[in-house]
Parts: sequence; structure tokens; C-alpha cells
Amino acid sequence: MGGIAGAVGCVGAEMARAVSVMLGALKHRGGHEGEILTLEATEAHRGAILGAVHSAHLHPGHRSKQPIIDRQSNKVLVHDGALYNFRELRSGLERLGEQFETGSVSEVALKAYSTWGDDFLLQIEGTFALGAWDPDTRSLLLARDRFGFKPLYWGEHEGRSGERTVLFASEVRALLRTGLFAPRVDPVSLEAYAWNGAVMSPHSIVQGIQCLQPGKSLRIDADTGDHRERRYWFLGDYVGGRGGTKEIGNALRAAVERQLRSDGPVGLFLSGGMDSSAIVAIASELSKEPVRTFNVGFAEADLDESPYARAVAKALGTEHTEIRITQRDFEDALEASLNALDQPTFDGLNTFLVSRAVRDAGIEVTLGGTGGDDLFGGNRTFEEIPRIAKWSRRLAPIPTPLLSRAAHLVTRIKTGKSTIPFQTRWGKLSDVLATRGALFDLYQLTYALFTAEFIDQLLCGRSTEQLRSGVPKAYAREIEAAVCRNPELYGISIMELVLFLGEKLLRDLDSASGSVGLEVRVPFLDEGLIEVWRHTSLEDAYHPIGKKKVLLDTALARLDPSLFDRPKAGFVLPLDQWCRDRLGDTVERTLTDDERCRASGLDPTTTARLWTAFKRADSGVYWSRIWSLFVYLKICEREGLEIQEAP
Repeated sequence: MGGIAGAVGCVGAEMARAVSVMLGALKHRGGHEGEILTLEATEAHRGAILGAVHSAHLHPGHRSKQPIIDRQSNKVLVHDGALYNFRELRSGLERLGEQFETGSVSEVALKAYSTWGDDFLLQIEGTFALGAWDPDTRSLLLARDRFGFKPLYWGEHEGRSGERTVLFASEVRALLRTGLFAPRVDPVSLEAYAWNGAVMSPHSIVQGIQCLQPGKSLRIDADTGDHRERRYWFLGDYVGGRGGTKEIGNALRAAVERQLRSDGPVGLFLSGGMDSSAIVAIASELSKEPVRTFNVGFAEADLDESPYARAVAKALGTEHTEIRITQRDFEDALEASLNALDQPTFDGLNTFLVSRAVRDAGIEVTLGGTGGDDLFGGNRTFEEIPRIAKWSRRLAPIPTPLLSRAAHLVTRIKTGKSTIPFQTRWGKLSDVLATRGALFDLYQLTYALFTAEFIDQLLCGRSTEQLRSGVPKAYAREIEAAVCRNPELYGISIMELVLFLGEKLLRDLDSASGSVGLEVRVPFLDEGLIEVWRHTSLEDAYHPIGKKKVLLDTALARLDPSLFDRPKAGFVLPLDQWCRDRLGDTVERTLTDDERCRASGLDPTTTARLWTAFKRADSGVYWSRIWSLFVYLKICEREGLEIQEAP
């Protein structure tokens, strides 16, 4: 793990102080602090300042000092993340005549940049957020990896004399700590958060601070302040035809082998489900010693999958550790887990708890099974959305007003009386039928925390008109275009990978694991596997829907299939019960704090009604709705964030 920060433009003493402050705020992300380097400053103090904090995975600390300078080209780089193909890249660059002074991943990335220019982004594979200074063009390149493992935020500050400087950092709160950005809630992000339980890029929760989107780069001119964004990668279209089950198995094995490379001890998350079990099974074959696996269990039996993980660990002969988490454990860790989050999210705290326990066991790098469901049709969306889309299209000829009245009537019959209208399934019927079968909107409604009508009440009618189904409109158009030109199941995978993983899960994974100095890797999102998956027939990749037969036939072939013959579950904390028990008073005080709700942009009456409905165990009000607002309000309190009301 690590973090980067810097400034480009007018970089006088104030900006040097700001970069130092940002690095201090990022120190929890890495144990090694690099120097702050001022580059090419002119008499007008125009240039760049770069700095980094970093850990030592794959490159011992004394050999990986950052910022790193290429003596031949004088280009400079700061980098956070891991390059899984760094050995192959280094060998290729050496064949081209490049000479290396260190064993660091960052030097490989820098030499690649010096050799290929901006196109080096298509050569490096792994997780990264980076800043690269080019003295020839006097400009800085910011870039983020393809899927969005590593975060990168930026904002423009205008000085007293009108001079412009772009500041960037791995976390929003690092930029806030400089005092150069007003602690104001971004209204577009608040609306998106109410819909998704996560902030949607290119926005951040703070007005004036932008999130560089996955697969994009940003070049900033130090002298003019001009900046130009470019998408260098987006998930490719479906090809099909050439690949099959065998090719998927080989590619997954190669991905695990690459991502097991580390100079420190490596562990593996094992939930007992098919995805994590597949990674552990392959790692066990590749390792000469028993691999170390970790599982989290709860006293609440309906959410405890530890017996399944235990059975898989026994069958594979792993060195297995079970981590038991109680309500008391979570209550004691609540403040630390909230502090691990950079931006509000309804998820992520589960990852913090298991990451802390794994790091306490001496593990520095761990592999997980994230992504298997999204590639191979394991989520319920792959079955439900095509079915709902079919019925929605059949009803499309009915006039909208009539369809809406009929939907509301059915909803009342199905749900009956409640403190608030249903916020799940039947409560969304009117919104669903209004999509006329559009896959993008149906997907977003499936994951939406609230109905559009309730969001309007929750935000006091403060609609920005800048979102489509909870996603910034330009981003929504880009994603929908990709969905529409591909087969239906592949289109759903695109949305799972871009919207669910890229905008929610991977961001939470980075914040939660990074706060304890643990690096989490995800072989299912390895570039080599993704390319093979794009060429795999739909039959081999997805069918039967929900069964992930491709994994059973490859990575899991030596395990008893009955180990996985059960309803799908997920790694979810028992927050529904915990919010009613030990955490109840804490959550209630926050959600019924009228002043805090108003300052954060929420309607106090609507928020209180939601809490009342949850306490009464009304149908259609799940814990995620309560928890998302609780976390949002706590982060606003921590950072002093307030909504700016229109004059």
C-alpha cells in the first residue's frame, strides 16, 4: 500500500506546505515516507511538487525511494500500487537497452514511461495511481489503473493573485487537510450517494475535488494550467468464439501465479464460496508449502459461513485461521473502521475488520475472490434483469400515466401499510416499468437503496438534474453505449465491473485494507484473464446462470462439488441485528440529530421516519438503508462537511 500527493502549476511556499500536509494525512497508507521533490520551478514559481508514502511489497524499502528520477530522460514518477508484469516489463526494457539502478517496481514504470510515453499505460498491468513529470513538455501526467483499484483525486486552487494550481492526492481528506478546499458537500455526489450508497465518479463527496475515473489519464500543463483528460482504456467489447473452459482455467492459474509474487508473506481470504475457494485451490497447487487462509465468522448462524470455509481449507490442506467477530468487537472497532473510510459508503467495514485481523497475523499481501461473480454470472442480476427487462418491454405500449397508476395500485396491494413506502422490489415497481426495459436503468434500480420518490423527500427536493439513474449523465451514456452494443449477459457484466466493482467494492477494499497497511489483490480482474474471458463463448462463461460451472470444471475440479451446493451468500456483517442491539443508541442519536441532518443536506423528518420504520421491522427497510445514512452523517461530522444552500 501507499499514497501519492503533489501539486502542479504555481508551486511556491504555500504549495510546498500543502503537499507536506497531504503526505502527513496519507502516512497511514504506507510505512515508508519519500522525500518531497520540487521540479523545474521557474522565476514565477511554476512547476511541480511530488511526494509519496509507500510500503515495500516487491521492492525493499531502501531500493524504492520515491519520487524516483530517470537519469537519462530526467522524467520523475510517484506511484502507488503493484505491477504484476513488472518482471516481464523489465526484461523487455533491458532488451531495448535500458539499464536499471534499483529493483523497484516504480523504476520499471518510470522507464516504461520514458520509453513509450503515454502509451506505457497500456503496457503496465496491475493496480496503480501515479503522477509522472515530463521536463520536455513541462507537464504532469496523472493516471489510474483500468478497473479503479487505486484512488486518485484532484482539485484546482486559485490563489489571491489569480494563479492556478492543481493539487492531487490518493485521498479526498488529504486534499481537505490543506485548507485550500472548502468543506462543502457536493450536491451531485449527495444525490448519487442516496441512490447508490456510494459516491459516483468523476465527483467526490467534496465540491471542487474530482475523482479521476478508472482507465483515464489527466495531463496538466505547469505553465498554462490547462488540463486534458483522456480515456486510455475501457472494458473491451465481447468477441467470443475462440476461448472456452480450458482457456479460462489456464488464464486464472497464470493470474494467481503472478499475483502471488511478493517479498513479504502472502495470505488468502477464504469465505467458503466458489470464487475465493478457486483462488485458494490454485494457490495451493502452485505453492510448495501450505498456503495461509483466513475466514471471518459470526455468532449469528444465518450469516456464518465459517463451516464451509473450514471444509474447503481441510480439503486443500491450508494453514487456516478463523476470525470470530462479535457485536462487542464491532462496537469497539466502530470508530477505527469509520476512520478507515475516505468517502462515505454503506459497505467496507467488513473488509476493515478482516484486513486488520490478517495484518495482525503478520500478512502483508492477500488475494481475494472479488470479481468471479461479475465475470461468470454469479450475481442475481444476471437472472433477474433479463426477466424484468422482458416484462417491462412487453408493457411498454401502455401509456405512462396508466402504467404508473397500475404500478402504484399493485404496490399498495403487495406491501400494505408501512411507516414509509417500500424501498425494495415491489416498492420500485413504478420506477422499473418506467424504464421500458432499458438494461442500464434496470440495473441501477436493482441496486438502488431508495425509490426516486423517497430520494426526493430525503434530499428536500434538491435534485441536481445531473444524474441518470444515480450516475452522472456523461458517464451513464458511456456505459449504456457499451451495454447496448454487446450481448445482454456481457452487458450486465460490464455494469457489474464498472459500476459495482469500480465505483463501490474496489474503492472500499482500498480504503479498508490500506488503513491497516494490507495490500489486497484480485486475480479475477487480471488483464490476461479478462482478455481470455472476452473471447470465451457465452455458454462457457455464464451457463447455467448462477452456477459458475466454468470454475467447478477448472480451479475446483479436485474438490467435492457438494461443498458449493447451497444458496449463494455474501460476506455481510450482521448489521441488521447489531443496529437493533448494541449499536442502536449510537445509530439513533445520529439519525435523529436534526441539526446534523440539515447541515449535511438530509431532511430530518424523513430520516427519522426511516429509522422508526427500521426499528419497527417494517418490511422493505433493510439495514443498508439505515447504515448508509449513518456512515454519511458520521463522515460529514468528522470532516466538517456541510451542504451549501442555494441563495
